[in-house]
Formats: sequence, C-alpha cells, structure tokens
Amino acid sequence: MLKKLCTLGSLLLAPARATVLVTYDATPLASGATAYDLYFNDDSGVDGSWFAQNWTFTGDIQQKLAFGINAVSKEVDANTYDALQGSGSGYKKLEDSWVGAAFTVFPLDNSQTPPPPNPLEQSGLFQVAGGTDAANKLSKVLFVHLVADGPIAYSGSIARTGSAVLLPFSGVLAVPEPSSIVLGALGGLAICCLLVRRRVSALR
Repeated sequence: MLKKLCTLGSLLLAPARATVLVTYDATPLASGATAYDLYFNDDSGVDGSWFAQNWTFTGDIQQKLAFGINAVSKEVDANTYDALQGSGSGYKKLEDSWVGAAFTVFPLDNSQTPPPPNPLEQSGLFQVAGGTDAANKLSKVLFVHLVADGPIAYSGSIARTGSAVLLPFSGVLAVPEPSSIVLGALGGLAICCLLVRRRVSALR
C-alpha cells in the first residue's frame, strides 16, 4: 500500500518561532478511494495550543454511517464503532472522514441560533473549526482524516498560543501521479548507484 507524504506549505512568523508546516499522507484504499491524513506541525516542542479556523474541504468526500444510522465525525467515536465491527456496526474507521482526537471543536458561526453542526458534513463538503488543549505541546498533530474519490480542495487558517496571527493555507490534496512515483524511484536508484561508485573509487 502506497503512502505518500506531501508538504502543503509553511510560514515563518519570527526567528523565535518555529516554522508552521501543514502536511498530509495519501493512502490508496482497496475500494479505489484515497485516505488523506492532514497534520499541523510546529517542531518547537513548547507548551501551547493549535487553533484551526474555518477549514473547508470540498470534493467527492466519503462519509460513512455506523449501524447504518449513526454519523461519525470525531476520531474517538470512529475508534468505538470500528471496534464494534464484529457486533454489526459495518463501520471501518479508515474508510470514513473525521476530526483528529487532539482537537475539540467549537461553533463554526456563533451568530446563528442554533449554530451549525461542527464538523459540518454535507455531500461533497466537510467544514470544521477547533483547537487543541493548552496542555499539549506544539508538535505534529493529526487534524483531520478524510476519504475521497479523487482530490480534495481545501482552505483554512491556523493560529498558535501566544500569537494573534492567522496563517492562511489553501490548495489541493491529491495522490501523486504514477509517473512522478516512478521518476522518484529511479532518482533514488541513481543516487544509490552514484554513492556505491564513489565508495568503490575511494577504496581503490
């Protein structure tokens, strides 16, 4: 099974702060769909929280029901229903879309009464806003796990404890083309051959 790590982007706030990275893994599933794990990463390792504001994902996003009736949108619930496959839940965590366990969600729009669901899951749409606990460290953390037939367009902003600056991100989650994978493999082989040739030359 192919798992591809991709870096979406990074921004440096100031020399005293680490670079914020947004990365994802793309894993093809047996069904033909792709599972995307989207991460936030600040390698400073200091105590602090992540804040994710107005993240919107669009595409042919898969959303599964447990026992045919229960919508699942958070990792803790996904774990519970996945463990109940033997009891007829019919639910596989890897094949559904949900928010990572480290994140607590908050209302997407406080001006509405009642506020819209968070995450908001509709056909072709997944929206979420949330944050991590203050006791966490700023390191790599899973934000969302999304499953789709094809690519997913995304946009949203990130903030961290101690900074009022919102860092905007946008782009597309996609599986690399087979040709690029082959070229990458060939490039790696060429580097290995070059290193072996240099080592042999050094031994002569």
